Amino acid sequence: WFFKPLQLDDQANYVRISLCFGITVATLAQTIGHVSGCHINPAVILGLVIGRKIGMLKEIIYVGAQCVGAIAGAAILTAVVPQDMRGAAGLGMTSVAHKVTLGQAVAIEMLITMVLVMVVFAAAADSINAATVKGSAPLAIGLSITTCHLFAVPLTGSSMNPARSLGPAVVLGQFDNHWVYWVGPLLGGIFGALFYQVVLRA
Repeated sequence: WFFKPLQLDDQANYVRISLCFGITVATLAQTIGHVSGCHINPAVILGLVIGRKIGMLKEIIYVGAQCVGAIAGAAILTAVVPQDMRGAAGLGMTSVAHKVTLGQAVAIEMLITMVLVMVVFAAAADSINAATVKGSAPLAIGLSITTCHLFAVPLTGSSMNPARSLGPAVVLGQFDNHWVYWVGPLLGGIFGALFYQVVLRA
């Protein structure tokens, strides 16, 4: 009687979403990291460009592929997910909670993306630090995404990835406040890379 059923249901959804995103990215990083570096996020790519880990031409190619893949993925979901299933109507679309201002939303997306980019640098992209890295880089990256999602899903949907927000927006034709999911993560990519390179690099 202490908790309302709706609250329990919401909390369960936040945990499920967070674990799904984190474990999926960790799995992808383990699977294709040695092939392409598992570049699946325009904000992370921008951070790697700022940190001089990847060239501008590759960035453009990767970001184009990421956006096409995100749109294709959302389109596939519309075809395979029954309409009456939970989440089918929104296809995982990110949106700003009604009590969160757009400025707050940008700041939240920036901060959580900064965390991700710094973990990517520390666990996988810092050649000086590579010899001393312990544990699994894909798992560290996946867990950082899980943690940030647990915090930000109820606030902004926890995009951390402009392409991830672009796919559902294009397929559904809904672009309300979509700019937040480009400005916030891209700023996070820039600041995360600069902070790591200037302050945290080995």
